Amino acid sequence: QQQQQQQSVPGVSTPKSAGPAAVSRVTPASSASPVLGGGGGAGSPVKTTVEPTADQDIVVPEIWRGALTPSTCNPYLELTNVLSSTEDKLAAFKADIGQKPYRDLLSRVIITTVNTVSSQSAQHMLDKVQRMLGILNGQTVTVGTKSVSANKHPDAKLFCTNILAQHIVMQGEKQIASHAESAFPFAAVVIGVWDKNKLFGDLLLAHLSRACPVAVPFYPPRLQGQSEAEYLRTLGFRTKEGKPETNDQFSTRMMGFMRLYAAIMQSTPPPKIGQNPHGLGHAWTWLARVMNLQPRPTVSATAVCALLEMAGHAMKSTFRSQFDYLLQLLSTTFLARVQEVTQRDDRGPLERLRQTLEEARKCGGHFKPPEGHIPPSYWTTRDYNEPTAEQLISGTAFAGYH
Repeated sequence: QQQQQQQSVPGVSTPKSAGPAAVSRVTPASSASPVLGGGGGAGSPVKTTVEPTADQDIVVPEIWRGALTPSTCNPYLELTNVLSSTEDKLAAFKADIGQKPYRDLLSRVIITTVNTVSSQSAQHMLDKVQRMLGILNGQTVTVGTKSVSANKHPDAKLFCTNILAQHIVMQGEKQIASHAESAFPFAAVVIGVWDKNKLFGDLLLAHLSRACPVAVPFYPPRLQGQSEAEYLRTLGFRTKEGKPETNDQFSTRMMGFMRLYAAIMQSTPPPKIGQNPHGLGHAWTWLARVMNLQPRPTVSATAVCALLEMAGHAMKSTFRSQFDYLLQLLSTTFLARVQEVTQRDDRGPLERLRQTLEEARKCGGHFKPPEGHIPPSYWTTRDYNEPTAEQLISGTAFAGYH
C-alpha cells in the first residue's frame, strides 16, 4: 500500500548529464509564464533554453528530501498556505448556524452549475464560465425558484471561490476517472474562470495537491509516530470503515485527477477569454520534476500515463523534437526505475505506461488526439457569440440563464 520510506534522489548536480536530471534544465523559453496562445499556436516551434539550476539555493526541509524537487518546494508551500489561510478565514462563517441556509443555497448554485458542465456546445460552456464569474463577483443568480448573491456576507465570495475550486477538482474522481473525455469541458471552464480570478486558480491547484499529491509532484514521507491510516491519507488514499481502498481504486482516482490537470494545461481558451494561465509549459515542468524523483509504486506510472494520454498530443505538436528527448528518457531510465519499485501483483500501471510509450515510439513520438479534446476551431462554431469584456467580468451575459 505504498508504505515505502523516503528514498534518495538520482544525482542532479550536473546539468550536462544525459540522465533525468538534465531534463529539468531544458525548459520552454516561455515557461516563466507558460501559455498556449501568444506568439504561436499549438503547432508552432517553441524555443528552449538550457538554464543553470538554482535548486542548490533552495532549502528543503529534511523530512521532504527526496519527496519533492527543490524547485517544487516553495510553490507547494505557497499553495498549502493559500488553502490553510482560506480555511482559517472561512471557519467562523462556516460555523455560524444562522448562516447555514445561506451557505447551502450558495453551495447549491455552484454545485448545480458544475454538475451541468458538458461539451454540448461552445456557447453552453461560455454560459458556464459567465455564470461562475457572476457568482464569484456577487451577481444575483437564480437556482430553482430562489435567488442568491454572494454580496450578503463579507466572507461569501471567498466561500464560493473555495467551493467552486474544490468541487471542480472532485470531478476528477467522480466523473473523469471513468469518462476521460469529460475532462476537457471542465478544463475549458476552469481556464475561463481562472483568467479572471487568480485566487480561484490558486485554490484549485491547492485542492488538487491535497487530493492528489503526485500532481505537485510530491510523495509525502511517513512521519515519525504517524499511524498507517494517517500516512495513507496523506498519500491520497481513501478509507472506509477504517480500511484503505485497494491499489486499483486508488490508481483509478489518481488517474482521474491527473486527467483533469493535464486537460487544463493543454487547453486553448475561447477567443477574448485571454490566455491559459497554467499552460503547456507546466506539463513539461511536471514531467521533468517527476523524472528527477525516485518513482513510487502505482502512482508514478499512473500519473505519467494520464498526462501523456491527455496532453502528449499537444506536447509533441508544441515542443516537437525536444519532446522526443523526454520520451526517450521516459522509455528507458524512468521506466526501468518504475519497474524496480513495482511489485509483481501490481504491474497494471507499469504495463499501461510501457504500452503508451511503445505506441508513441511506433508513431514517431506522436500521440493520438485524446477523445473529447476541444480544438481551437471549436470556438468558431455558429452557436458561439463572443462576449464583451464587461459581460465576462460582470456575468451579465448570462442574464436569464438558470
